[in-house]
Amino acid sequence: MMKESLYLHVPECGELWYRQKMMQDPETMGYNKGYDMDFAGYDKTTGCIAFPKQEWADWYAYFVGNEPQRFYAYVARKEDGAWIGEVNVHRALDAGWYEMGIVLEAGYRKKGYAEEALRLLLKHAFEKMGADKVHNEFEAERTAAVRAHLAAGFTVCREKDNVVELLITREQYFGKNSGPCIVPLCKENEAVFYEIAAEYLPGSREDTMRCRAVKYPKAFVLLMAGDEAAGIAFGWPRKSDAPEDDSFCLDGIAVKTPYWRKGYGSLLLTAFENAALEYGFPLVSVGSAGGYVEQFYISNGYLPAEYKRYTDDGIVSDHQFEGLTDYQTYQRPEADGFVVMKKRLEGGTSSAR
Repeated sequence: MMKESLYLHVPECGELWYRQKMMQDPETMGYNKGYDMDFAGYDKTTGCIAFPKQEWADWYAYFVGNEPQRFYAYVARKEDGAWIGEVNVHRALDAGWYEMGIVLEAGYRKKGYAEEALRLLLKHAFEKMGADKVHNEFEAERTAAVRAHLAAGFTVCREKDNVVELLITREQYFGKNSGPCIVPLCKENEAVFYEIAAEYLPGSREDTMRCRAVKYPKAFVLLMAGDEAAGIAFGWPRKSDAPEDDSFCLDGIAVKTPYWRKGYGSLLLTAFENAALEYGFPLVSVGSAGGYVEQFYISNGYLPAEYKRYTDDGIVSDHQFEGLTDYQTYQRPEADGFVVMKKRLEGGTSSAR
């Protein structure tokens, strides 16, 4: 099988028919049959589990859109977009790790897909959700599943009564994947997140940030270089402060000094832009006070939109830029001001306004 032949697709609620189809397929669910499992809808004879449509909405609300607590996705094939299975991971508070699950549809097994699907799930768990450990357990007689987990980086941590337990830690994962990664703001990293903001972005207000992080958590991102926090980016819809503005505002971005000139700023910016798109905002804006920072934004696809100036009566717009030449030749006033930079994401128009 070719590398990178799969991707993860977070389904819409109406797409749960595929999960229902898998759970009602005796060949797919055969690994489940014969066990005493005490929950509604389980058929011990076939291993199938009922998943009626009236249960979809509640199930979906619990499993989807609740990171970093839980994540669920279909495994999809790049060549044709076909769904071939599902993966999930959820925090097990009592155990100190994340539990995971993977089910591939019977017709897609024994093709090498399991290992790649596991790697995609681990990438999301460690690099997006900030997981410390990921754990799974199942019958030791399922040797193909054991081999796939070991190939993906798990190690056997316990084997007893025909049940094998497998675990992979953050250190083990990044030992094989040592590059920088983006993780979301969570309780485990919020202290260092706000420490970086206080040191490198002294104008940011922690009380405002904490309040808006509750509503827009995906737009508060932390870049990790191994075990070290290297930078942050955060923001929220501009309409929170200016109702007439439909952009998603990058309120702050910073890379710690030891990590400058490594491309980390662009990684943070891309992660923030992805969050803006997830929240339904195809236009991102940022205010920049000049110098190399504006060149950084331009090199990442931002265009100067206007120049604003601070006055005793508030912030006023001094100039609307007509393009990069206008921006480069514009004589800025002596008074304090800043350039508003904008970027249209994912197929938007080339205009900055």
